[in-house]
Amino acid sequence: MGRAGQMATIVAGGVVGTVCRVLVFVAFESVGAQRFGWDGVVPATFVVNVWGAALLGWASRRFGRSRWRAPLSIGFCGGFTTMSTLAVDVVTIADGDGRWLAGIGYAAISVAAGLLAFVTGRRIGEAATP
Repeated sequence: MGRAGQMATIVAGGVVGTVCRVLVFVAFESVGAQRFGWDGVVPATFVVNVWGAALLGWASRRFGRSRWRAPLSIGFCGGFTTMSTLAVDVVTIADGDGRWLAGIGYAAISVAAGLLAFVTGRRIGEAATP
């Protein structure tokens, strides 16, 4: 596959990942779980980032250097996860009554959960690789 074909598969993966992220956000909204106790923070952000980290860990081991790794990791996971919304959530928490410690705590928990999910996904990927 040439560079143009590889770019096309990455873009396609990004489109699918973004649509899946939107579907997760809609699902949270439809069950009334769209907000944490803090004003404006969406729990779906936490969920997609942790799931995306686990999938990225799995893909990094399962696909190695195959042609599917980039579309899944760069494309799908890049479109599915959302660092920018995490940053907005952290500032939203922190700006409310000056709760910077709570905002930093949420960021730390999100990063720690993402790292744990990545390592777990990677181990699952190792076990699943022939």
